[in-house]
Amino acid sequence: MMHYLLLAIIYLIIPVLHFVSFLFELPFFGIAEGVNYGIAIMAFYTIFNHLLITVKLPLFQSIFPYDKNIKLHAFSGIFVLTAVFYHAIFKILVGKYINLISWSLLFLTFLLLSLSALWIDTPMTRAFRKKVLKGKQLSYDLLKSIHAYLFPVMGIFLYLHILDAGLLDTANAFSSGYARIFPIVVLLVVLFSKFRKYFLPLVTLTDNRQVGDISILTFTKPKHRKNTYKAGQFGYIQWCQKGIGKEEHPFSYLSCPSDESIMLGVKGSGDFTRKIATFTKGYQAKINGGFGNFIPNYAARQVVLIGSGIGIVPIISLIRQMKANPLSQKVICFLSVMTREELLLEKELFALQDSNLELHCLIFQEDKILYTAEFFKTYVKEPDLATYYICSSPNVRNIVLRELEKLEVSARQCHYEAFSY
Repeated sequence: MMHYLLLAIIYLIIPVLHFVSFLFELPFFGIAEGVNYGIAIMAFYTIFNHLLITVKLPLFQSIFPYDKNIKLHAFSGIFVLTAVFYHAIFKILVGKYINLISWSLLFLTFLLLSLSALWIDTPMTRAFRKKVLKGKQLSYDLLKSIHAYLFPVMGIFLYLHILDAGLLDTANAFSSGYARIFPIVVLLVVLFSKFRKYFLPLVTLTDNRQVGDISILTFTKPKHRKNTYKAGQFGYIQWCQKGIGKEEHPFSYLSCPSDESIMLGVKGSGDFTRKIATFTKGYQAKINGGFGNFIPNYAARQVVLIGSGIGIVPIISLIRQMKANPLSQKVICFLSVMTREELLLEKELFALQDSNLELHCLIFQEDKILYTAEFFKTYVKEPDLATYYICSSPNVRNIVLRELEKLEVSARQCHYEAFSY
């Protein structure tokens, strides 16, 4: 709830207050002019808020989780692009002079629109991407990197444009003061997040075990650096070998903080993840983490963990943490995979099972059991009173949510992280 309140404050309440206070200082304005000022101010804050909620700092991500903001980022980004083009057309139609800063901002907006439509696979861009690309593969990492650097540049040009337009030169302290300081603070935070990565400790790959199409990566733990991740979270890994590229990629921790090494689970589903299977002992990397809020509140009520496919990785991390720090209450865990091979660390998993961990492993190739309301009711005595933590593909997650709904489990009792559309 706090997350949505903060988003409402920075995306809606503050821009509206700025807009209203600005209008009060104008002697006269028409409807078209009012709309122009309104969307300009909303776009101004939206761009800098985008930078703020996507910055890769663990503290910020605990406040503004990536998975909860990914759709907001995409859809409000479309608003920004629409607002900027409307603003430009309005200025042209009323005969306003458009200087170099304005043209640069318009060009950057058009460039970001084109890149985003080619890079981000959303329902609104799929038809366009399919028509333009015609089966061709573009470098995901390259487009993502360009997008990441263009957005702060766009923010800088926007700030210069707003200053040049005199939009902040008002007598109202809030409109002039906050709107001047906020972008500078956001850009400093972005620079700090980039600068901070240079000081992340190097970790060395000691083992790369292949389990089907999954790579279990084991790294040395930094000797003089405290672990900053929690069981159930993920980290951004950046390889430091030549020819691999510097773009960060998120993968879930298979280990828990008390383990002697850091382990990640990576499923080979794309060019980059399949390449990871070839990485050998001695490769070095930096891991920025942990991120994510897949952290159960065991004290609140009965906790049920549900995972499938590669989604069992963060749940295994949670199970390992239970062994290191035993719980006083019982936890029920369901892990579902297609083949026994995909049940990572099977022997260790069952060795971790105790009186407070009830573990059920479903191997579809062998038992043909699916997640259904009847299945959950068999093992969870009071399903409508439990809290569920789900990690799976979107399709499986939707099935689980639908079946739990049949048991009168509300949406507020189900927690998951969703990184796709």
